[in-house]
Amino acid sequence: MGFMVQKNRGVAAIAQVIGTTLRQARQRTDFVRERVEEKLGPYEPILERTAQAVVEAEAVARDAQARVAYLEAVAHRTVGEVRDEVRNALGRPARHDLLDMLFPQGISTVTEAPVARAPVAMGVIAGRMSELDPALAGPLAARLPEWAARLTAAATPLGEAVEAAARTSTRADFARADRATAVRAAWVQLPRLKRRLRSDGLTEAQVHEVIPAVRAPSRPGRTPAAADLSGAGGPSPPLLTGG
Repeated sequence: MGFMVQKNRGVAAIAQVIGTTLRQARQRTDFVRERVEEKLGPYEPILERTAQAVVEAEAVARDAQARVAYLEAVAHRTVGEVRDEVRNALGRPARHDLLDMLFPQGISTVTEAPVARAPVAMGVIAGRMSELDPALAGPLAARLPEWAARLTAAATPLGEAVEAAARTSTRADFARADRATAVRAAWVQLPRLKRRLRSDGLTEAQVHEVIPAVRAPSRPGRTPAAADLSGAGGPSPPLLTGG
């Protein structure tokens, strides 16, 4: 049936086909090994490098996201504690103008905000505490600097962690794009390799002893959008964008 790869096949699956072709060819001692090495061998180093780069970049990105999650929890706990202490200092009223001014919508201004905005919201609350006129602060005046400092101490590392996570996530995106480009560059050699092996006299079955015969499943009632790597022409391989 020929070698068919559906357009939405992932980079990892295509890379596996390339790797299998190289491994199976290297178990042979005839001209087939030479042909495969000629077509795919030069791509092996960059395939290995880009695969490793993805593993490393994604590991760093996961660590960065884990740090964000931890510091976000710390920030939420801190803003809740500070607001509770402010309310205690005011005598735990059901509502109070000072409480509403410092914490509009309660702690949800921070806890329900997107994580990238939470440090900004905490900074705004800390700024209001620092700028509040002592004459208006009443029973809160003595502790406002302490509360502002605690909010700032929680907000600052969270903001830094969010920025770091964005950088590491972007680097991982670039690593995956590099991987897709490398896999596609090797993949387009497969139909050429198959044509060469057929011209050398191998049958279809003999070719597939080296190059796996794979057809990605299609949805019922729909013709798969596929790249025919049978060596008889057909659509060009689609651009790979993900794994």
